[in-house]
Amino acid sequence: VGAARVAVLGINAAELAANPQATEVLARDLNVDPRLPYECHSVDLVTNVASIEYLVDPRAFLSEAYRVLRPGGVLVVAFSNRCFEEKAVSVWLHRIAVGAALVDLVSTWLHFSAPWEHITAIELSPPADGAGRRGDPLFAVVAVKGGVGDKRAREL
Repeated sequence: VGAARVAVLGINAAELAANPQATEVLARDLNVDPRLPYECHSVDLVTNVASIEYLVDPRAFLSEAYRVLRPGGVLVVAFSNRCFEEKAVSVWLHRIAVGAALVDLVSTWLHFSAPWEHITAIELSPPADGAGRRGDPLFAVVAVKGGVGDKRAREL
């Protein structure tokens, strides 16, 4: 990564500790406490990979991501339509058959969590191999926190 600080936060302490890029590790259940333990405007990039579907209040997490990002900071939410169905929230499971429909769901959560800008989606699914087999579909929704001149971005 090449960053001076790479803080990783998640529910599985062993998986987090195995991340060789991490400079900080914090095991925490965001369903119990969605607050991020970082100062306002102190982070350049927030990623949420393969876990938004398990959050009971994803908008609370997305609001927290907005709070800790510096103006101009970027949020990336990456996900597949593969998940542990017994752990995923029901609204996710209702849209899971069409992976692209999950993009709309995440984009809507972003829209109603904070004044995000430039909300875009990217499909990152691997191409089929020589036998026509495809890997798991992969999507990312990317959003930017408002710039320095945005009074509301500075206040949140």
